[in-house]
Amino acid sequence: MISAATAAVAQTGFGSATWQDFGFDYLITTGLATINTFNYFKVYPNPTSDKININNLQLKNNGIISIYDLFGKSVYSQVQNKLNTSATIDMSNFEQGVYTITQ
Repeated sequence: MISAATAAVAQTGFGSATWQDFGFDYLITTGLATINTFNYFKVYPNPTSDKININNLQLKNNGIISIYDLFGKSVYSQVQNKLNTSATIDMSNFEQGVYTITQ
């Protein structure tokens, strides 16, 4: 932080005349004990207006890949071979927006 009253900081003897450390420490957490990013599938390019590639698939739920809009409405669903570790989806007909993908 930059002190607005540099003279007051210098008079109290706390650090330099321009910087003051107030001792606030921040811890940002996800709430998860462990994050294993190596198990997650990868989607690229992001953003896109054409096709997306999905790699590192570990298909469950009968091999279904689903895409949802922000309201939770399913806008795409396709059954994939469970042995596939990658897929390509054409999103050129999707409306511009933010989507979530589940496998």
